[in-house]
Amino acid sequence: PVISMCILSSHFIRGKATFGLRRVRLHFRELRMIFASGLSTFIGEFATGFVMMQFNFVILASLGEIGVGAYGIIANVAVVCIAVFNGVAQGMQPLASTFYGKGDLQRSKKLYAYGAGTALLIGTMFYVAGALFSHSIVNLFNSDGGVQLFQIAEQGIRLYFLAFFPM
Repeated sequence: PVISMCILSSHFIRGKATFGLRRVRLHFRELRMIFASGLSTFIGEFATGFVMMQFNFVILASLGEIGVGAYGIIANVAVVCIAVFNGVAQGMQPLASTFYGKGDLQRSKKLYAYGAGTALLIGTMFYVAGALFSHSIVNLFNSDGGVQLFQIAEQGIRLYFLAFFPM
C-alpha cells in the first residue's frame, strides 16, 4: 500500500494536479450522510471478518491447527477466484447503470445474461481447475510436505470450489 500511495501521489507532488487537498470543516449533517452511505459496506466487511474468525475457531476445535492451515490454503486461493468474479461484476456495473438509467431494459437484461453466463463459465472453470489440479495447488503452499495438511486441503478445495457455481 505504501508503494502504491507513493506512485499515485507523484501526480500531486509534481504539481500537475488541478485539484488538491485542503482543510475543511465537516458538519454533523455531512458526517451523518457519510456514515449512512458507508454503513452497509462496514457491516458487510465486519461480518465477513467475524464469520471467518468463527469459522477458524470451529475448524480449530474439530481439526486442530492443521485444519486451520488447510483452510488458509483454500481461502487464499478462493480470494483470487472471487476477485475475478468481482471484476466481472464491476466491469458490468457502469454499462448496467447506463442502460437502466436510459430505460433500456432490453439491453440491461441482455447484459445481465452475458454477465451471468460469464460468471457461470468462470465458476465452472475454477471448479474444474480445483478438481483436476488440487494436488498442485496445495503443493504450492505445502512446502513441508505435511501429509495430513495435504489431504485436508485437497479435499477442502474440491468441496469449497462447488460454491463457485452459484457464485
